[in-house]
Amino acid sequence: MSRGLFSFLVFLCGSIGAGSDVLAQLYYNQRPEFLKANSQWAFGRRSGLDFNTANPDAYCTGMVLSYEGVASVADPVTGALLFYTNGVQCWNRNHQLMPVFAGGNFFNGNVVYSTTQGACIVPVSGSPSKYYVFTLIGVIDRLHLFPNPFTGHLYYSVVDMSLDNGLGDIVPGQMNILLDTEMLHEGMIAIPGNCGDVWLMVHHAELAQFRAYHITAEGINPNPVTSVTGTQIQGTATVTLPIIGTRVMPAYLGGGMAVSPDRQRIAIANTGFAYDYPFNGVLLCKFDPHTGVVSDAIIVDSALASYCPAFSPDNSRLYLSHPIPDPNNALRPIVNLHQYTITNYDSAAIASSKVVIGSVNNYNNSANSYLKLYDGKIYINPQSGDTTLSVIHQPDMPGLACNYQTGAVSVIPAYCPAGSSGYTPQTYLTLPNEVVYPYSNDTIYASFDTTICLFSSDIFEPYQISVPGGFDSYLWDDGSSDTIRTIDRPGTYWVWRINRPCEAMADTYIVRRADIPEFSLGEDQVLCSDGITLEADIAADRFLWSDGSTGNAIHVIHSGTYWVTVSNAAVCSVSDTVTVTLVQPNPQDLGEDFSICRGDALHELKANVSSGASVLWSNGSREASVMPDTAGIWWVSVTNPPCIQTDTLYITEEVCACFFEVPTAFTPNGDGRNDVFRAVIEPGCPVAGYTLNVYNRYGQRVFGSNDPLTGWDGWYRGSPADVGTYFYEILFEGGTHRRQYYRKGDMVLMR
Repeated sequence: MSRGLFSFLVFLCGSIGAGSDVLAQLYYNQRPEFLKANSQWAFGRRSGLDFNTANPDAYCTGMVLSYEGVASVADPVTGALLFYTNGVQCWNRNHQLMPVFAGGNFFNGNVVYSTTQGACIVPVSGSPSKYYVFTLIGVIDRLHLFPNPFTGHLYYSVVDMSLDNGLGDIVPGQMNILLDTEMLHEGMIAIPGNCGDVWLMVHHAELAQFRAYHITAEGINPNPVTSVTGTQIQGTATVTLPIIGTRVMPAYLGGGMAVSPDRQRIAIANTGFAYDYPFNGVLLCKFDPHTGVVSDAIIVDSALASYCPAFSPDNSRLYLSHPIPDPNNALRPIVNLHQYTITNYDSAAIASSKVVIGSVNNYNNSANSYLKLYDGKIYINPQSGDTTLSVIHQPDMPGLACNYQTGAVSVIPAYCPAGSSGYTPQTYLTLPNEVVYPYSNDTIYASFDTTICLFSSDIFEPYQISVPGGFDSYLWDDGSSDTIRTIDRPGTYWVWRINRPCEAMADTYIVRRADIPEFSLGEDQVLCSDGITLEADIAADRFLWSDGSTGNAIHVIHSGTYWVTVSNAAVCSVSDTVTVTLVQPNPQDLGEDFSICRGDALHELKANVSSGASVLWSNGSREASVMPDTAGIWWVSVTNPPCIQTDTLYITEEVCACFFEVPTAFTPNGDGRNDVFRAVIEPGCPVAGYTLNVYNRYGQRVFGSNDPLTGWDGWYRGSPADVGTYFYEILFEGGTHRRQYYRKGDMVLMR
């Protein structure tokens, strides 16, 4: 059980200071220039989307065939298309090759169109008409061409939109400038810094090393900021991959990167194109936009093969695709979409928060899907050369409440001009890389206000407000300069966080008492059950559970961590979390009680045993089955903590039939041995309707009895009978099955 001690509500503050920019309050990907510059999406095969209308309009492009590594840019004010690239060539807004490429030249990058984020466009600071085009040759690209050695390269070129009569072309002498000769992963993204700068992020293919290239108004620093983190995933392995064959492969192979809207987290995915690739995995890291340093890497979910991640707009959730084998089709995996809650920066907590929100249509044997956040929604490319994009409409919401829709946006244009390639317009594998704009150098801006709600109590306990570190200086409203402020009463508190020369952030903390009482979902539970109802036993206006439901209770049938946030009309809310482990019981059924005939063999008794359970039989055996050797009470107890399941079976033994014999002679001489003639019947055998008659040689009946225990003592009519031969007749029903027995014969009386 984990109780939420406070909750956060976010409000926008006005900017302050000369030269202030109110837009600086927004996350980088919410700013109007970002939305307009990224409103034109050019895909790998003839198709594009225009997001400047209520519903994206598809159009026909000139880019015929590119598996991955596409990027496109639009005017940051109007949203009109400027140019797009596949990391090999550039097309202008008229979907024609720029003159340099029409003349047979190519970018050094994405050489076989197969580097995930093989192209990235970054505006040149201070030159509105110019753009850097970074091109990357990833490991897989290099393996296709040069199996040994497998090195990667990073280049950049400069496009000037004033050239070719405003259609754009490469600036002479500024094409294919080598920036990095290291072996590189396929991910490459740009992230705005804090002072009018941009960081271009790449990652080493074999080492746990991020490489951040600093882009400022002065240009590109060729010496990257290197960050070693995520040492859980590094090295090489010998694997066999489709097409490429058997190779010694580096840890960071294929996949992409993404940054959270607040620029505080960066995720890098890795997929080795095989379920058992030893370096599959997704790392979540902390990112400092002031320094470009990446740190504190944790694994999101062990050995998770994924392609390109996406963060939710409020930074609270991470979305990944993950292929699993399809038992019905060995060549076509099932691609699931996973949602993780990342507010608790802990690998185990993040892994346990996983919710599978659905699966991606997989029409063409694809292995994974590319995810991209844009304008509050996450778009998913099925990576199968599909003709539609899927959409997560409300990615901030937990679980299925995120509103995932497959096939939501068509990418098939209504018309393609004559002479276009015969290829059907499709997305192919990736979505275009983001174009980012730096924050203004002279911007002084305020961060979001934060409301801290503490539980009501008679005595206000001291509370510590902690602000993010890493700034040059701090200034609180009381004149203190620490990163931590201890308060002893509700109220409003503010602090300046200052990074010279250009950044100052004012944080306001409103501390108030909560208007709803504490509650608890109870302690974490391990139950022997197939389900449990969790209830928020509190009067409140609103309930929101981890599965998106809004009642005051939910019934859960799977083990996991569940939370509920409860709020009233006021600003405060309170949350609680409980971990429930449901152990499925192993019901035992040895069958109905039964009887056996004496002397018959018993059948085997079997327990219902799951993996990890222990067994104990009434005879001390701990095997899954026993062979009873006697009648009686037999029981079994199966323990799989906390479940203990038992059953008892009663086995009774019957004398189903009677064994009996008749003596051939007897000697009624009073010596106590063989003095009486009668049938000898198996002890314990039930007898009914018993009749014994004895006759002499003249046919006279000399003795009769209906009691099997009473026999003839050799007397007849008060005198000892003559020695000689006599005849008998015996009739009775014997055994629990009431079998009829009849026998007649002769015997000898001797003295």
